[in-house]
Amino acid sequence: MSVAHVIANDAEALAVAAEPASDFRKGAAERDARRRLPHTELERLSASGLLAVTVPAGFGGAEIRADALAEIFRLPAAADAGLAQIPQSHFVYVNVLRRQGSERQQEFGELAIRERAAGALLREAARAVDDARAGLTDDPAAEASIAVATAKVTAAEAAVEVASALFEVSGTRSAIDPLGLHRHWRDARTDTLHDPARWKVQHIGRYVLNGTRPPRHGLL
Repeated sequence: MSVAHVIANDAEALAVAAEPASDFRKGAAERDARRRLPHTELERLSASGLLAVTVPAGFGGAEIRADALAEIFRLPAAADAGLAQIPQSHFVYVNVLRRQGSERQQEFGELAIRERAAGALLREAARAVDDARAGLTDDPAAEASIAVATAKVTAAEAAVEVASALFEVSGTRSAIDPLGLHRHWRDARTDTLHDPARWKVQHIGRYVLNGTRPPRHGLL
């Protein structure tokens, strides 16, 4: 397969689309009669760069207007309607990536941040516990309890959110029993219910705002 040409703008896209139209028309009737797939014609269409004209400019594409795209479809369709039908699904999925890809990437970027934040808070809580063991008085014990509670709240929220997002990106089939992926969400949700975060947040708030130490037991 040849390397595709990179089209720069609407005008070039229209000029490139008009060029092969007459050639596509020549063999259209024979292809239809013989039920022959237009492999050569598709290769030429791909090499022309027309299949990349809706790629956003930020990713090196022409990002042409909708009216120019419609004309690009019309020109080959006038020559060979079957040939023009084939790239339709291609442009549909490119558009899906444009509309949803960036949002999904952003979503998972945010989830990655949450996961890393939870990990950092866990390490901070572990250090606070070690410091408290060195001299187990009220202040370091309170600091350790609050650090652990903060890590638990953050980790609980991140676990449920990440486990839920797994199905959003994978689709309905990812929930079938043989894959066993639903256990990740179920485990995260069950564990967070056993150790609810809401009352931890209340103790964290009292400590931050008023300096009120949390109760000294291992459940916070």
